[in-house]
Amino acid sequence: MGAAVGLNDLFILNPYIRSYNYNDTGYLSQYTCDYDTTFAIQLDLTTSSPVPVYYVHLPGNDGFFVASQQGIALAIAAANTHNWAFYMGASTKYSVLNATFCNATYSPTLFAVHVDLTERLITVKPQETLTQVDEFTPAPEYIVWSGADTAASLSMIGTTSYTSLIGDMFIRNINRTYYAAGVNGTVNPLHAMQDTAEVLWDAAYIGALSA
Repeated sequence: MGAAVGLNDLFILNPYIRSYNYNDTGYLSQYTCDYDTTFAIQLDLTTSSPVPVYYVHLPGNDGFFVASQQGIALAIAAANTHNWAFYMGASTKYSVLNATFCNATYSPTLFAVHVDLTERLITVKPQETLTQVDEFTPAPEYIVWSGADTAASLSMIGTTSYTSLIGDMFIRNINRTYYAAGVNGTVNPLHAMQDTAEVLWDAAYIGALSA
């Protein structure tokens, strides 16, 4: 949004302009996560090569190369095109993540943008009116797959015998949620997973646009 708003445009140097508003279209994202009681992760160890290689098979995909070490701390993600699901399988260290999935929904939405030139602040809010917005490029499925590709890459390159990069991302956010809730607070780890998935997808989407 910042690039579209143009905080660096020359006209904002006009001393009489303090702020301005405009409308723009975008996707309103929503993530819902849950545990899949029928989830079955298949971890294959091939010995056909000089170095053992692990492959992971998740629902709706052809499998991902994981690591060439035994006893890996596994956490791996992949997308299922049929329902836009983000699946995760994990070893004992990341057991809270195992057999989880997140559905991603992107709804075309009209947003109200307010630009405060004094504070250098951009505020973006979805319009409360029932304004019909047609889908536009990129399509929602492209966004989902961009995030899934990033998640799968992180699963592969960030996995060792001791840690998993993507596993740590989710676990740290879950721990922060517990800490924020306090001793007597009730925390659903799935809510923290939803927040993490949303950040991961947004970062992947921005990266894809910048490529």
